[in-house]
Amino acid sequence: MREKIDRLESFVSELRRPASVPGETQTGIDTQRADGGNEVTPHDSSTQHNGTLRISDTGSTQFIGPSHWESILDDLEDVKAYFNTSESTGEDAAHRSIRSSDITPIDIHLGVAQTYTKEQLLALMPPKQTMDRLIAAWFNALDPLRLIVHAPTFQSEYQRMWLNLTSVSISFLALIFSMACLGAEVSADPTADPMLASQAEDMRRLTAHSLVLADYARLPPYIIETLLLHIKGLLLKEHDITYKTYTILGLATRLSTLGGYHRDPNHNQAISPLHAEMRRRVWWMIATYDIVMCYQLGQLSVVNQLMKDTRPPSNLCESDLNFESVRTSRPMTENTPITFMIFFGKLTSIFGDVVYSSHTAFDASKVEALYERLSQARNDLPPQLKMVSIEQSFLDSPEAIMHRYSLEILHQKAICILYRRALGDPNSFEARSRCLESAQRIIKYIIELLETGAKVFDAFFASGTE
Repeated sequence: MREKIDRLESFVSELRRPASVPGETQTGIDTQRADGGNEVTPHDSSTQHNGTLRISDTGSTQFIGPSHWESILDDLEDVKAYFNTSESTGEDAAHRSIRSSDITPIDIHLGVAQTYTKEQLLALMPPKQTMDRLIAAWFNALDPLRLIVHAPTFQSEYQRMWLNLTSVSISFLALIFSMACLGAEVSADPTADPMLASQAEDMRRLTAHSLVLADYARLPPYIIETLLLHIKGLLLKEHDITYKTYTILGLATRLSTLGGYHRDPNHNQAISPLHAEMRRRVWWMIATYDIVMCYQLGQLSVVNQLMKDTRPPSNLCESDLNFESVRTSRPMTENTPITFMIFFGKLTSIFGDVVYSSHTAFDASKVEALYERLSQARNDLPPQLKMVSIEQSFLDSPEAIMHRYSLEILHQKAICILYRRALGDPNSFEARSRCLESAQRIIKYIIELLETGAKVFDAFFASGTE
């Protein structure tokens, strides 16, 4: 029996052993960990049955579900302990599957048939002055995605990169290329400056090459963030959601669950407070993008149907975040850069449930329950995010106005979807009225945005939350 267990463990271990890849130095990852394979430290017994979250020396994470074959290895250890056997010596290194470093597979998601080498990527990167300008342009833009990158930490690693370019990780190169692409997109009107459009496209292609060269499926650091920024760049380029963008979003969503972003970081004490908070922000953005973009393409989002427990981001400024500790969330009445996205994400989650309900059999009680949730979410908005007329907010910043309109239009859109099936029913007077009134309000708000001038209108559509 013990020999059979050893052979079974050896076989499963061989299946789990990844192909070796030439070493790549990862810099700037300061996550606190005891070793290269920390598992979940569960707070209760139910956590063990829901899977584990592991973190490696490079900072990548992997979620192992209870039905995954790696969980079988853990069970085998328990059985071996029962029989009081020693650990298997494992397979000989000569039998390990080695990937040839000179074979580059075709990437069906990012459209790269043969990637540049790291040296070629560095040679194609614009000078530091140009990269500084483009990245700064994105960080100063009205893009909620800038919240998934901790600016002080990024700036520190970015400066170290220029001191020793050869030591930079490929995944970090992918991140800065995606930032530079967005910076070129938002810097000016590409039709007025063709060079910017060309520069944005160059950065977009370098991002794709870097993602493939970094072997994004292995989830090295910054991959999910880079995929989100890459998706945003495609949205700005096409001015719409294409099926290519939708496919890459699906890739980002699946990789984020593979990396355990749908499980709260508190399950693993090796994740520092700073990285824990940033992971919550990344998941919040993934979920928001997935729900909104799937709806716009007539598809169903998978995010709301997942078993997940990641908490919403805390209402904090960047100065509140560090590796050692994170202060208690500020009151929601205190506006921070993340306040809007906290409430937009909550409303988007309800919006996703509304869309899902529209694909199921009509249930009046469920419809009314969803309407109550929408109304409650609207009532819970802090004063600075509640809808007010343009006449009362003409002195407010374009960003503040955009936040209010984004939340209000999403709320009204959800009501339209919720009661759309009642339009053909003459007996559903109240439901039809709610649907028609919400549709009229949406038209009214779009007209108001157009009349306020280009700054507010551009801020609304550049935010990616329309």
